[in-house]
Formats: sequence, C-alpha cells, structure tokens
Amino acid sequence: GGSNREPPPFTSPKSYVQIAPPQLQSAHFARFGVETLFYMFYCFPRDRFQLYAALELYARKWLYHRELKVWFARLPGTTGGGSAGSAVGSGTGAGGGGAIGSQREVQQNGAAGAGGGSFLYFDVSSWERRPFHENDSANSLEADPNFASGFLSENEIRSCLTRAG
Repeated sequence: GGSNREPPPFTSPKSYVQIAPPQLQSAHFARFGVETLFYMFYCFPRDRFQLYAALELYARKWLYHRELKVWFARLPGTTGGGSAGSAVGSGTGAGGGGAIGSQREVQQNGAAGAGGGSFLYFDVSSWERRPFHENDSANSLEADPNFASGFLSENEIRSCLTRAG
C-alpha cells in the first residue's frame, strides 16, 4: 500500500473523451419533459433537483397541494378562478413512489376547488396525468373552502431554494 500510485499499465483510446459532464443547472430543467420533472421531484426529496423541478412545474402551470401532496393543473380550455393555468403536454412515463393515500383520496373524491373548472392531476401510483372533473363526485373537495389555500406558492418554493443555498 502507500499513497504513491503508479499509472495503470494501459491507456484509454483517444476516442474516449474523459471530460466530466457539465453540472446540472436550473436552466436545464426547461428542456425536460413533464414526466422527467415529476421523477426528479419525487425521487430527489430535500434536494436542489426537487426544488428546481418544482419551479419548472410551476412555470408550466402545475400547482402542488401541500396537504394532499398532489400536483394539479387546469385542463386546457377550461376557466375558473384560482391560480391554476392550463397544463402543458400529455403522455405517460415510468417510475413510482409518493403519497399514495392522498392519490386515492383524489381518485375517489376528485381534484376540485381552486375556483371551479376541470383539472388534471398527476397520479404517482400509475405515473400518468389523469383528468378530473370536480363535479364527478357528491363528496368532491369542492365543498372544502380551504382547498385553494392548500396550494404552495412559487415564492414558498423559491424561499426553500434560498435556504438550501
């Protein structure tokens, strides 16, 4: 043993570039698909990647509900009060994990509130975006006056990023 290491008895081919990849920056997140952003949000808890993914999802008009732990976006072409905009893109990806109990509640009761209209929500258990029309259920969350206040603001996410520093 010892701290003096000899170089290996071989050389790498010149075609093999040994340059470190660039560090992932917040500007890169705008290039990712929605499913990739959800993957990064759920698979990198308490990490800058999670915060950058959340900020990009907000830029794409998705809103995160702090109590239900579910992402919502207004369906394109619908109106209503609240701050949800239209959702960008469609499709599904692969992966899993997250707040399944909250997902079941949304599946059974719907993603209502935030001023009316129809929504998409991201179902972590099936890893896909699902439409929800708030009037589909007599027990919908529409009756809950605190539903709209449960959405995190973009400023709350930015303050977490500042503290993560």
